[in-house]
Amino acid sequence: MCGKFVRTAAVISLLLFSFNAAYAQTRTGDSEIRFSYGGVVYTPHVLSYSDSHDNSIYSFLVSNLSDPKNVRSSGILSLSYNYFLEDWLSVGGTVGTAFLYTDFEDNYSHTEFSSSMTHGYVSLMAGVRFHFLNKKWVRLYSDVNIGINMLYGKNVSAVYSELAFQTSPFGISIGKKVSGFLELSIGTMYYGGNIGLSVRF
Repeated sequence: MCGKFVRTAAVISLLLFSFNAAYAQTRTGDSEIRFSYGGVVYTPHVLSYSDSHDNSIYSFLVSNLSDPKNVRSSGILSLSYNYFLEDWLSVGGTVGTAFLYTDFEDNYSHTEFSSSMTHGYVSLMAGVRFHFLNKKWVRLYSDVNIGINMLYGKNVSAVYSELAFQTSPFGISIGKKVSGFLELSIGTMYYGGNIGLSVRF
């Protein structure tokens, strides 16, 4: 009798373990990490290229031999963490960065003098995301984020900071534990499309 009970308990335990293992392989989890790239960075109207108190020969030569003519952006690289309070609602934070490259024109020959990375952006934001369609493999969502943007210059000691707001009125995510996503975003940091990968655990 005791042996039969032990065997029955062992079979039930094995079945429960198998069920839990299978469930663990398919459930999505409450945490999510996202990595994305995209967007066109907003650039300020005035960018500082040397410190106003910098009297070095480098600053003198740059200011007299060439002028900045064109600024290009690397696009936004972002890393996010989100926690799902409900299947349709998550909160989290995002760290984003971008690099600005400036083309300098020779003041005398009016040809391109040099091109280099001169400024960088760092953005820290907290946000909330709403899933208005939440199927097994496809999700549609919107998000709202608020935080701070910081702009720094390669040869400038000061850091310019401002209040940041970013929203994605439309986003689509395809996948389960590992998903690809595409979203349209606008705000004080960047505008345009954003594409990336996410992992839920």
